[in-house]
Amino acid sequence: MNHAPAKSNAPLTDGALQRKNEKTNEVIVADSTRFATLAARYHALGHALCRLPDGELYTTRWNRVCFFGDLDAAEKFLDRIGGSHGLRS
Repeated sequence: MNHAPAKSNAPLTDGALQRKNEKTNEVIVADSTRFATLAARYHALGHALCRLPDGELYTTRWNRVCFFGDLDAAEKFLDRIGGSHGLRS
């Protein structure tokens, strides 16, 4: 019996693939913009916010390092150290 491929396994049409790529690009740009905004807010407090190749984030100041799993955690820490007085991302 010949079954049609499941919807999730069906090949994407050119239009669907383009929409998927555009959505992925929007997420990447939004993430990059949010990271840049947070990095600037960290910098204003004398900290550096960095991203490792695997996506893990960390901040450093005075030879001390704090790691974060995502941008939400980095933003919460920033608020704890006094970064909530500026613009919100």
